[in-house]
Amino acid sequence: MGPEELTINSVANRKPFLFFLIIVALHGFFGRIVGYFLPLYFEQLGYSGVQFGLYTMFASLSTLILSLPMGISTDKKPIAYIMMFSFLLGGISSLGFIISKSLVIFCMFSFVGSFGGRFIGVAKESMFFKISKKESPVEAGQYQLVNFMFMSIGMIMGAYIIAGFSFWHVFIVAAFGNLILAFFSYFIPKTETMAIKLEDYKIALFKPQVIFLIFIFFLSSFHWGAETVAYPKFLKHNLHLSTQGIGLYTGLGYIFVGLGAYLGVILFQKKIIEDLQLLLMLGFFMGGLFHILMTINNVYLSFLFRTGHEIGDGFVFLAFYYGIPKIFHVRTIGGCAAFISLCMGIGSFLSTMLFGYIGDHHGNQWPLIISGIIMVIIPFLIYFRRKVVADII
Repeated sequence: MGPEELTINSVANRKPFLFFLIIVALHGFFGRIVGYFLPLYFEQLGYSGVQFGLYTMFASLSTLILSLPMGISTDKKPIAYIMMFSFLLGGISSLGFIISKSLVIFCMFSFVGSFGGRFIGVAKESMFFKISKKESPVEAGQYQLVNFMFMSIGMIMGAYIIAGFSFWHVFIVAAFGNLILAFFSYFIPKTETMAIKLEDYKIALFKPQVIFLIFIFFLSSFHWGAETVAYPKFLKHNLHLSTQGIGLYTGLGYIFVGLGAYLGVILFQKKIIEDLQLLLMLGFFMGGLFHILMTINNVYLSFLFRTGHEIGDGFVFLAFYYGIPKIFHVRTIGGCAAFISLCMGIGSFLSTMLFGYIGDHHGNQWPLIISGIIMVIIPFLIYFRRKVVADII
């Protein structure tokens, strides 16, 4: 094969990935258009942090029930069809907010919609792992950059829709956006399917090194629970930000996750960092330290520290998406990645009601501080177990 033919084939192989990035961008935009404002909507309706924690539990139940079967399905069924179905279900969760203001109705619709949300998360991860080049971190960095850039735009746009119109309007946009995504998902390249035994997943997952990494990501997911219930209230009540201010603070902050992931790519390419363990440790340490410091009651310093936290998250995401294909074979990667997501979902699930209670009774900054401390501890756990995981990451 000559140089010209090689270039043409590279471009041809690139097209499915670029189309996938369009889906990722649209999902980032519509998926985050409600952003961190949902707890404020519940507060506006008179619900407590614990009640919002109850809602998030219903919204997470599908993660606990079906994450692994969902992941296995992406190895056995074309992901395009799974994504179409997922986006249709995702629109249902917004429908509950459109037709009612009852907590019971919210929980019912969020439970049904959560299957779509969980399916799309697993399907996106599996699709990325199946069509990206695992020998290079570049596509992992591009994936995170596009994802978080459009999440940022979605959150900022959502803030202005809420401030200029109402929450009801942003729920309409979110529902309509899911229908658009369902249509475009039909054109996603069909992935190869295969017959896989459960024994294959057991062999891949139940190794001391993999179990330790799963535990690490389980601990890290606590800060998702903290942010879900306490972050928007902290911005509103502690930093006294308006709706637009919260949108700008959170939206602009998300850009730095994507930039952090791409900075990690550059550090790899320049060989400044060649060890995924080091990148993961640095990411967790930065993420935790700046998660604590961003609770300072000065909006400019808080945002500065927030960017440091997001860059750390970007390092972690790059290590995850670049490292997972190195750990698992492509034929079982959907199910294995879903099992890790399941454990992270459990961590987020368990922490939401706890942090909702802590935020209500002790201040909105404490869930962020406590979860930040947990993240700071993680690099030391990795360091003391570095020989155990050295052969896989």
